[in-house]
Amino acid sequence: MKTNWLLLLCFLSFLAKAQEPLYNYSFFTNSRMSGNYFYSQTRVTAPSAVRNIASRLPVSDSNAHTPGYALVLDFVNAAKGSWQVFVVKPEIRGQDHFCKPEVVSVWVYQEEAVKPAELPYVQLMRRDSSFSEKVALSTRKTGVWEQVLIPVKAFGIDLEKGPSAVSAIVFSQKGSDNQRHLLLLDDIEFTTMGAAGSISIRPVLGSARGYERHVDLQWTAVTDTAVRYIKIYRSTDNRIFHPAGIQSVWINRYADYTGETDKTYHYRIAFLDKNYKETSPSPALAATTRPLSDSALMTMVQEAQFRYYWEGAEAASGLAKENIQGRHSMVASGASGFGIMALLVGAERGFITRQQLTERFIRITGFLQKAATFHGAFPHFIDGPTGKVEPFFGKRDNGGDLVETSFLVQGLLAARAYFNRDTEEEKQIRNAITSIWEKIEWDWYRQYPDSKFLYWHWSPDQGWVINHNLIGWNETMVTYLLAIASPTHSIPASM
Repeated sequence: MKTNWLLLLCFLSFLAKAQEPLYNYSFFTNSRMSGNYFYSQTRVTAPSAVRNIASRLPVSDSNAHTPGYALVLDFVNAAKGSWQVFVVKPEIRGQDHFCKPEVVSVWVYQEEAVKPAELPYVQLMRRDSSFSEKVALSTRKTGVWEQVLIPVKAFGIDLEKGPSAVSAIVFSQKGSDNQRHLLLLDDIEFTTMGAAGSISIRPVLGSARGYERHVDLQWTAVTDTAVRYIKIYRSTDNRIFHPAGIQSVWINRYADYTGETDKTYHYRIAFLDKNYKETSPSPALAATTRPLSDSALMTMVQEAQFRYYWEGAEAASGLAKENIQGRHSMVASGASGFGIMALLVGAERGFITRQQLTERFIRITGFLQKAATFHGAFPHFIDGPTGKVEPFFGKRDNGGDLVETSFLVQGLLAARAYFNRDTEEEKQIRNAITSIWEKIEWDWYRQYPDSKFLYWHWSPDQGWVINHNLIGWNETMVTYLLAIASPTHSIPASM
């Protein structure tokens, strides 16, 4: 019987982890700005040449496989020269569950055909700066975007344990014709072979809302796992639509910064599947940008900040994620304290109703009452589906974190004061927050009895965790934390 229970627990644990989304390991999808691509580097030995801006690849906003930008590889192969271009994998915290890397996918556009002998080599660079075997890039089509697929095995590199061992994809000189050649590169990633699933839903744009220099678009959250991206189209005449951008499937909004006031735009969206095949577009919606008063500007900023915590919350707990495009099931306890205060502002400003807020807080407090604590203090990260500690920063990150707990409790105490009505639901919330607060053994985290210092973190199997950040905790901060800890302490008026 004991063995069966252990197997069941392992299976349930696997299910909890399996909820994390599998991302493609992407070297380039888009640039965050015009001009050049930050996560690239060019190295050139004359007389060969690669067009660059501050040793980085330029980007094109006039022609891209997915909007808005593509990389511009404008090069000259010379007999006594050489060139290399590094496209580095951007690190996104919490984005650490990836699809099996079976092929390298590169979308290539050539206006005029480049001879096969002059097309660049492709390599993978490991994190120790060593290189894989070289593979010749092969593309034949002109005037259209072509997907080039290179099996990972061709690079002579073992990625059975996942793609994270690779830090960059490298393009380098192959030919020597001393002629100028131009390629556009986009959507460079590791991916898995196989047919994409069929998209079963139709795109519907829910709202388009104009502000001073941008339009905020919103649609119903996409749950169809066959959808890879949402593609946004913009028009100024409601007849000719141009691609304006793409959005991750995990986010159901897009801010289109047009930079113009008092102008009407029309928008529609389409879905892209795993192979970038596009659905038919949604019906169009119009929005007009307009001047904003200082009050309207403040409302815009507050509502956007509120939506991050309201719409982007972890599903089981209703609390804040560490990163919306990172782990979907991981709660960040300190960030949740800030988020709780944002939710209170959202209700007060009318972005949601008080009843909606109440329902969210019943979920939040119910979760926190059952979540793992260490002498009452919460860990930095918590797994939403199970409430267990998530040692995201390593084996020592598996215990109580006093700093994150203090941020969380400040939010909770603000909520306890806000829910002041004589209803059963609001009483339930107040009582739950009081229970959570009073169980935290703040003074247990003293360095020693009557100490002026507190330990930041305690691990049940690693003990006290000390680093340079802990040294700066002074007597004023101790007084403040103890004021949070007990009503018998008062918060200094100067704080």
